[in-house]
Amino acid sequence: MANCGFAARSTGAREGRSGLVADRRVPETVHALVMGRAIYTPLKMDKGYNAATFAGPDQVLASGYIWDEYRKQLAFKPLS
Repeated sequence: MANCGFAARSTGAREGRSGLVADRRVPETVHALVMGRAIYTPLKMDKGYNAATFAGPDQVLASGYIWDEYRKQLAFKPLS
């Protein structure tokens, strides 16, 4: 399912979340322009950490339009 592009809200890794300490350079909220249909699997803890993940399904859309099915799939996935 392709999309034309939208602004998405994501959250930076924070202390206590997945046992990781936040990188101080990553703000708590990040807005990103999303185009395409790729959705990535989060990294396992032994492979590194996800500096930012998309917000939950009800908060991920910051601006524009996103298909309901894609919005649900994108929630909590890593920002690439």
